Amino acid sequence: MSTTPHPAQTQMATIPVELYRTIVECLPQDISKADLVNFSLASHAWKAEVDRVLWSRVTMEVPDLTLELLSVLEQQHSRHVRRFTMWLWPDNRYDGTPYVLPECPPYDRIHDLLHKSLQPSLTHLHLHLRKAWTTDWQSWYRAHFPALKTFHFTAMDHNDYWIQACIPEFLARHPGIEEVGIFDGDEHLHFQELKKLEAEGTNILPNLRVLQTTPRGALWCLSLEKPQLEVMVLGKGMYNPNGHNDQLAVLVRQKFPALRVLDLPETFEHSLILAYIQPRSFPVLEELYNVYLGPITRAADLEKLYRDYISHFSHPHLRILTCHLRSRGRRVRHEEVTQIITWIRSGCPSLQHLELSDGNERNRRFKCTFDPEGKPDIRLMVGGSMMESQLPSSRRLVSPFC
Repeated sequence: MSTTPHPAQTQMATIPVELYRTIVECLPQDISKADLVNFSLASHAWKAEVDRVLWSRVTMEVPDLTLELLSVLEQQHSRHVRRFTMWLWPDNRYDGTPYVLPECPPYDRIHDLLHKSLQPSLTHLHLHLRKAWTTDWQSWYRAHFPALKTFHFTAMDHNDYWIQACIPEFLARHPGIEEVGIFDGDEHLHFQELKKLEAEGTNILPNLRVLQTTPRGALWCLSLEKPQLEVMVLGKGMYNPNGHNDQLAVLVRQKFPALRVLDLPETFEHSLILAYIQPRSFPVLEELYNVYLGPITRAADLEKLYRDYISHFSHPHLRILTCHLRSRGRRVRHEEVTQIITWIRSGCPSLQHLELSDGNERNRRFKCTFDPEGKPDIRLMVGGSMMESQLPSSRRLVSPFC
């Protein structure tokens, strides 16, 4: 029987071991786990490096977590974990009373995992609560993660007061955090508590770059004075999903000297939003999502949209814009889309990608891209399919402003 090694094995053997980690770190983010496992079968050295990637992101669902997974993580791979996500789900027998976690494994072991094994390496912590909790689990909020950069917390029901007290304390104890995301219905209360801690002399989130919360929560966060904020993602509130319009209108009129990305709530429909988002408040804005342009029923509405709002919308650095409008009683016409894109491009000369959707049919949207010379191309998308036949080449935008 031949003992000649496979050519691929020979090639792999010629790669210096010190380059293995560099190669693994350069693999695409969306590479499948199956491909990573195949890498790990090449040798013990490859397995050691691939395990760092395979176990860098861990998601646990409680109480469905298996003891086998927890044991493997504790004994072999806890040092590899960088991003830890935990979903706390009560069982289907939830009857409306606060859910109490049993004080027995694996819950005490998860507690130890957070307090001990994951502390040195963890950079991203994501926690999601499904129901109210009255267990002593709030003690793990006292854990300290020296390398933590991202903290996300969401809850889908009323929670006990301990959450309002512990989340601000947790954030104040981690000054290295650069990204915060909070959606639990009490976002503003957490930032109010942080404001009190700041007044007492605590340096609150000095490195904050990314904020994800409701408009009400963002307004309170801005009271902490974070001029370095670069990305702001706003979502609807839990208890009053459609009650954020006025708060958002106030928020976008504040000054954001370093903000590059602004993502508005999908349900936000305020016809003055284009008038509020001005270059003096957003001097370096590059990406803007979910802008509501207004309702259109006749030609006069389109002219009013331009005269009152679009003509004042000018952002020299804007590269990406997604927006939507409502055409009452009918579909948005191609010529209307062409005209709107022409007007917007005139005030945003750096625009590279623009997407406009019909508020009446969210799966029907127009995508416009601009080539390096500034020539645009508009295409109609229905669902995930392109409907080029709906938009003949004679109707492709040829903007006089390019």
